[in-house]
Amino acid sequence: MLLKDLDPAIVDYSDNFDGSCQEPSVLPARVPQLLVNGSQGIAVGIATKVPPHNLKEVVAGLQAFITEPSISDADLAEDRSRP
Repeated sequence: MLLKDLDPAIVDYSDNFDGSCQEPSVLPARVPQLLVNGSQGIAVGIATKVPPHNLKEVVAGLQAFITEPSISDADLAEDRSRP
């Protein structure tokens, strides 16, 4: 799912750490993996935890975005609860 659209016409490529090859600068996801699965970790002494969201609410948000691509963040979050 993350590697589906790695076409150079869709995703920008940049040099890897030593310049020996090109790698995608982002992994395009068809589904917002961070919201669905959540994540936690510590980096640079700062801890973070993103809890998993309700799948039905994520899908409802995706449907709202597909229906109205210019929807504002406030309108998108209006009818959705948060974890």
